Amino acid sequence: KYENLNFEKLDYDRPESITKAFNYCKEYCENLHTNIAEGKGLYLYGEDTGTGKTIASVCIANYALEHLVPTLFTSFFEIMKTIKAIYDKQSKLSEDEYIEKLCEVELLILDDFGAELKKNNNDFFNQLVFQILDKRLKNNKATIFTSNFGLNELIKHGLSRRNAERILEICLKNFYKLTGNSYRLKLLQDA
Repeated sequence: KYENLNFEKLDYDRPESITKAFNYCKEYCENLHTNIAEGKGLYLYGEDTGTGKTIASVCIANYALEHLVPTLFTSFFEIMKTIKAIYDKQSKLSEDEYIEKLCEVELLILDDFGAELKKNNNDFFNQLVFQILDKRLKNNKATIFTSNFGLNELIKHGLSRRNAERILEICLKNFYKLTGNSYRLKLLQDA
């Protein structure tokens, strides 16, 4: 669906917070090899759906792939589903091999981060997040997150503080809140 999406094809007629985030993501790509070498991450968030968090991260992924940077675009829902398939013997990969792939890819983009959190029983999720983020951080690998929640909100929903601290360290000051009405709903209304 998003295979040919890039920053030139985006509609920039959106609220200022969204266009600022899009422009920063475009700058991130213009300095991609430096950002990757430095393990520089990015966190795009906002409680409103349809504002462009996923679209912006897809544009980064497509740019990275065009420039031959090994990139994986996924979600923790998909990661946990794959691990369950490994446990159920429906995969030839071992859990360690799969997690190693997640830890070693040059650019990992985690879409809709935190959607898997429940009010309780987040131990497995937090252990898995820690295992991946800690190793990526130590190996200086770039990670991009999109989420409907800021970090404090994720902690309230069950993200451990040590995982939040790793996200802070990976993304440094690169946190962008996108606010505004759903672009998807606007497209439906205009149709």
